[in-house]
Amino acid sequence: MDCHNISRYQHRQIRPKLFKWRSLTAKEQLGVTRITPVIYSGKAGGSGDYAASDNPNAPMQYKVRVDIPAGARIVNAWYSPLHNIPGMLAFALIDVEPFNSTDICLKVAAFPKMSARMRIAINVLYAKG
Repeated sequence: MDCHNISRYQHRQIRPKLFKWRSLTAKEQLGVTRITPVIYSGKAGGSGDYAASDNPNAPMQYKVRVDIPAGARIVNAWYSPLHNIPGMLAFALIDVEPFNSTDICLKVAAFPKMSARMRIAINVLYAKG
């Protein structure tokens, strides 16, 4: 699977993400929805979880369907850690961005030979109108 605009990330470098806002019309109403998937590295995963690659420069990419109202479109998305926050040390990259009007692209990469499992909250801003 190929999510759009894939860029290389330097090892453990953290930069503020500049959001790529999609334009809105004056009649559109905004809403936010949240999903809480589990990501893992190494052998810490389970059924229905999203596995991270063990190469920080080549993240696994998942197209994730988001439950938004009919006729709405995704404007932007972001994540925050939810459970097992110390598990973040095992992950080199966690990124979320819009894929198309109803799906998001989740990218996950871990450091080699590290094992962790963590639940994240993905918030999705959508517009309807």
